[in-house]
Amino acid sequence: MKKVVVFGSTGMTGLCAVEAALKKGLEVRAFVRDPALLPDNLKSKVEIIKGDVLEPDSVVHAVEGTDGVIIALGTRNSLSPTSDMSEGTKNIIEAMRAKHVKNVTACISAFLFYEPDKVPPIFSDITKDHKRMYSELQESGLNWVAVFPPHISGKCLVLT
Repeated sequence: MKKVVVFGSTGMTGLCAVEAALKKGLEVRAFVRDPALLPDNLKSKVEIIKGDVLEPDSVVHAVEGTDGVIIALGTRNSLSPTSDMSEGTKNIIEAMRAKHVKNVTACISAFLFYEPDKVPPIFSDITKDHKRMYSELQESGLNWVAVFPPHISGKCLVLT
């Protein structure tokens, strides 16, 4: 694998994914809604694609010419009901099929391992969208890996 696109490049997890991919020597395409949110120290090291995962054309453009996809979509600090992450994942998978890209890794909530009534109520709606993301991956027919972190902190740790 030589070139990856990271969806959600400006979030905590996405930034860690960008940094890890760069340390591995990969070419990185950072898919962002707002390029200003990408730290200055990364801007010269990545190809920046401005777009929205809910706009299929921009997603297809971002996937084209890559060997793999990293999905690190999030909601920042919003815990409101959403389908943006699962709809974005669906658009990414469709773009991957169209561009014949087979490899994808996605970061999804560890709350999927909980019984639904054990998920803290504040995270219930977000967990539902993560479950839809996971279903999209499972049904994609792609080479996928899902990562289920138990907690995402503000610190990036890149293992070599």
